[in-house]
Amino acid sequence: MTGIVQEFDEYEQAGCLGPECMTQLAVVDLNSLLLVGSGSVAPTLLDPPGPPAAAQAYFESREGMLVSLPVTGTVVGPTSFGTVTVIPGDEGVTRVFRNTPYEGMPFGVRHYERFGEIGGVDPPNLLTGSVIEPAAGPLAFSYGSYLLTTQAGMPWTVITAAPLPAEEPTWPAPSGPAFTVVTFNTENFDNPAEPKMDKLVRTIINTNGPTFLALEEVDVAAIMGTLLARLNNAGYAYGYANSAPDAGGHGIALLWRADRVTQVSWSIDYQGCSPVGSTSSTSDPLWEYCRSLGEYPLFSRRPVVLTGTVALGDQSRPVVVLANHFKSKLGGAPSDQRRLEQGQFVAALVDSLIANGSPRVVVMGDLNDYEDSPPLQALYAGGHLTSTWYTLPAEARYSYIFRGVSQVLDHVLVSPALAGWLQAFAPLHSNADFPYLPYTYQSSNVWHASDHDPVIGTFVYPAGEYGVYLPVLFRP
Repeated sequence: MTGIVQEFDEYEQAGCLGPECMTQLAVVDLNSLLLVGSGSVAPTLLDPPGPPAAAQAYFESREGMLVSLPVTGTVVGPTSFGTVTVIPGDEGVTRVFRNTPYEGMPFGVRHYERFGEIGGVDPPNLLTGSVIEPAAGPLAFSYGSYLLTTQAGMPWTVITAAPLPAEEPTWPAPSGPAFTVVTFNTENFDNPAEPKMDKLVRTIINTNGPTFLALEEVDVAAIMGTLLARLNNAGYAYGYANSAPDAGGHGIALLWRADRVTQVSWSIDYQGCSPVGSTSSTSDPLWEYCRSLGEYPLFSRRPVVLTGTVALGDQSRPVVVLANHFKSKLGGAPSDQRRLEQGQFVAALVDSLIANGSPRVVVMGDLNDYEDSPPLQALYAGGHLTSTWYTLPAEARYSYIFRGVSQVLDHVLVSPALAGWLQAFAPLHSNADFPYLPYTYQSSNVWHASDHDPVIGTFVYPAGEYGVYLPVLFRP
């Protein structure tokens, strides 16, 4: 055949249009097609290496080839838009983490029909931990992932479907002189009529109304009135502060329990300029100033900095909470540099707060990077912040799954004056492991309200301001 080799991009629709566009050779003359023979082709068994760079080279060199799994596939990323992410079952693992021998191995499995349909119907919607057995198919590339695409008459089949948990995750209300914090990326939440509203309210009730609640990717103007009314009806009265929205209309909201926190003051005045910013900050008041320097506002969503006095039994203490949503990891090196600068900026702000007499500081939010990444290392560098994730074993550290790799993007960091107060910390696994369908559209449960899991911590006032600390040892 004669044609033009094109790297078809299903998202951008760059190669061609229509349901027959999965090929990467755009034939310009159908008369040039010539049948030269027929026969069977043995599939190549997929056995990817673990190191990510080696795995990338492995998959790229086999793109377009007929491949198959040598054994079953263990689902390490739930069904999303017709695709499951798997690791070969003979590896003997049920979850893949960063910095492990399996990090580069996950790949997608999807049927060849558009959106993964099998015979015109949705494919099975599976939770992480399920097991499948796909037939052979060509190795494709779509939405940034390599996919084994099963063919007509040979769809992937379910060997074991991981069940829903017996109960939704909950968190006990703090008893005695204590307070709780939660951070939750709500994933483009801008419609109060969506089932997501019911799921968010249910999540907050399941966590017994945290004292401080940071919400990211929320359209405050559209959402907050309904959310506060629903929470008030449930017995939780909240106040809130918020950042200005980014170009997509989403920002940060920081809520506090009105019955637990008094003498509240807050600010969104903290901003800087960066040579690696973007036009997503055009609405920021510092836009013209930064552009006059040939730069951009550092934050598309400014940090929300709140000081409030928290009731702790017969005592009360001021606490400073910083809610954040750092730059997305999309964008490569410029985005990495911008997140690093954001981490350095917030670290300097925390240094200033502590130096000026505010020792109890919580920094939380979707920081869009790992607990050991350069932006987080910048936050730890001054010795004024430490990560609550390090109170958990490595196999429990995840709040997000990206292309089959379970990882941390959502953080609660605390200053030394609060580190000894930490009684418990955990992610609430109600989202990342669950498929988009059918749960996204169900109002009666919390499953898959977002692609991020909320994370929560409880802090208990010790016997004396710097007296008997809880036996919690952690460090970045």
